[in-house]
Amino acid sequence: MALPEEKIKQTERRIMTMIEESIKAACDKNMKVALERARDASSRERALIRIQEQASLSDSHNIDLTFAVIFNLASQYLNSELYTEAIATYLAIIKNRNFSNRNFSNTRLKVNIGNIYTKIGQLSQAIKMYRMALDQTTVAQKYLRIKIMHNIGIVFVQMGRLEEAANSFEWVMREKPDLKAGMHAILCNFALSRQDKMKKCFLELLDVPLPIDHDEKYSINTDDITANILNETVKNDNLSRLERELKSYAEKKILNAANLIAPVIEETLAAGFAWCIDAIKLSTYNQLATNLEIDKAMVFLHNREVGMAINSLNVFENQDTKINSSALTVLSFIYFLQGELKLAERYAELAKSRDNYSAAAYVNLSACSIARNELESAKEYLLSALENDPNHVQALYNLGLVYQKKNMLKKAMKCFWKLKDIVKYDPLTIYQIGHLYQLSDDIEHASEWFNQLLSITPSDPGILRKLGELFDSVGDKQQAYQYYNEVCISPFLLIDIDKK
Repeated sequence: MALPEEKIKQTERRIMTMIEESIKAACDKNMKVALERARDASSRERALIRIQEQASLSDSHNIDLTFAVIFNLASQYLNSELYTEAIATYLAIIKNRNFSNRNFSNTRLKVNIGNIYTKIGQLSQAIKMYRMALDQTTVAQKYLRIKIMHNIGIVFVQMGRLEEAANSFEWVMREKPDLKAGMHAILCNFALSRQDKMKKCFLELLDVPLPIDHDEKYSINTDDITANILNETVKNDNLSRLERELKSYAEKKILNAANLIAPVIEETLAAGFAWCIDAIKLSTYNQLATNLEIDKAMVFLHNREVGMAINSLNVFENQDTKINSSALTVLSFIYFLQGELKLAERYAELAKSRDNYSAAAYVNLSACSIARNELESAKEYLLSALENDPNHVQALYNLGLVYQKKNMLKKAMKCFWKLKDIVKYDPLTIYQIGHLYQLSDDIEHASEWFNQLLSITPSDPGILRKLGELFDSVGDKQQAYQYYNEVCISPFLLIDIDKK
């Protein structure tokens, strides 16, 4: 017969196995099994306490095992979205005097409870728990304090208390500059219309250090072939990819912040963008100034200030970079829309010379050729665009139109089918497929596609008229009359008789 001590050890090992099985099931997203194993471990642990009491061995009880059992049970309640049970279990750990000497239970568990209250919308309770956790942190737990304060700021935002939220994020930025906190501080001050604060927070965002020296680290150039091969391999390893992602993330945040505040921090839009561009030029992100210049031009275009947009983009004409190619492409498109084909073609050529792989530059050149009815030239430009970017939407659409004009209907259909795989429910693409079936005298398929288009743009008079013409052409007068009649009662054609 096994001694009590041996039986206790066996039970402890079995409980630890159950905890491990519970955690593994949770990692495998099998929450039902994870919770069952956690509950089994809790039941067996309580049975173990009774065995120890009966054997007068309570003093040898493993308090760390109890903590592991209860904490895992709370975690699995949380994973199973049983929030009331999770809170009660976490509170049981906090109130248990046997765990009072564990700083983990005094701070992080309160953070966990605060997170649950946030999830279930009890925001005042969440703030209370976060502040209790914050009060119990030590000076050495700086990182944890920052995380808690960031959480408090997020909850204040959800409560609409933007001034307190802004103060929380600004505190984080003073303690340890962070991209997320910096962006959140800018958003809060933007909502509060604080111009000076927006500027201050933007400058702080630009000063956030990134632990990346990607360009310098991988710029080694020696005559040693082996060293160069090794360097190229390292450039594409997981760490290198992570560094590029971090850099891209930071650049995206900065450009988003600049585009947000530029229209409101100065008296004019141009002055606001000028301030942001100057600030960026003086930072480690100075290469983003060009991107922001292009963004400024796009805002001018959106506001129909075409002249200002052109002036903003003209500065790129004598610069030779791939980014400048994008600016010249936009400038080319503006001139095309204005009917200035020579200028449109000139800037498209400049864009292509800056970046020979720019599909957009080739598309602009093709548009100029189509406008002059030079279809063969347009086709060559579009094929070049698709060599550089096989899924370029505008290139595929324009090539389909060119093939249609050249009466090469099968090739046109192939372009639009590929385009549909990319954009799915684009009305223009669906219309072109239906139109190609109509040109091929396939009335059944044409009507099918035009009716599909009606499900996306209901009561569109153009499509209704197209269907009427379609059935009229094959002598189906009844169907034709039905669609023509729907055109007449289409809401798009209603006329206000008081405004003749």
